[in-house]
Amino acid sequence: MEIYSGMETQAIFEADEEKLYKLRVAARNIYGLSKWSEVLAIRAGAIPPEVSTIESTNIANNRIEIMWEKPGKDEIEEYQVNIFVKSKDMFEVVQALCDGSDPDVIKHRTCTLSSKVLNRDYGYHHGDLLIVKVRARNSLGWGAWSKPNTTGATVFKLVPLGG
Repeated sequence: MEIYSGMETQAIFEADEEKLYKLRVAARNIYGLSKWSEVLAIRAGAIPPEVSTIESTNIANNRIEIMWEKPGKDEIEEYQVNIFVKSKDMFEVVQALCDGSDPDVIKHRTCTLSSKVLNRDYGYHHGDLLIVKVRARNSLGWGAWSKPNTTGATVFKLVPLGG
């Protein structure tokens, strides 16, 4: 089946994600058709779509658990969690709090954060909503950052040491 003919150097067609396509190429001119190329195997894919849902829950021991849904069908190689740093008024990837390359984080799509660390290092106070964004990377690259969560866990009451 011929899917493309013309002088351009590219062919574009509707491909099903994850499907393997086998192609051969030949050129035609006024003298006829050239030999066919070797078979080229191409797997269709796309960078991950935006993570659609992020949830955060207060759990025991003054901690917050964040969870997110896997975006798309492709295998995810890594996540990045972007935490809003209140003391700087900006988002930052904080690998020390949530290592998105950790196989356990990739598998379960969850991280647990300490309210004390959020208070001490990131400017959060009792009652503040933890604000995060997440994005995913597959073999084709990074997807877009999710929208920041607008509901979820708040930082627990921080009890001073010895009190």
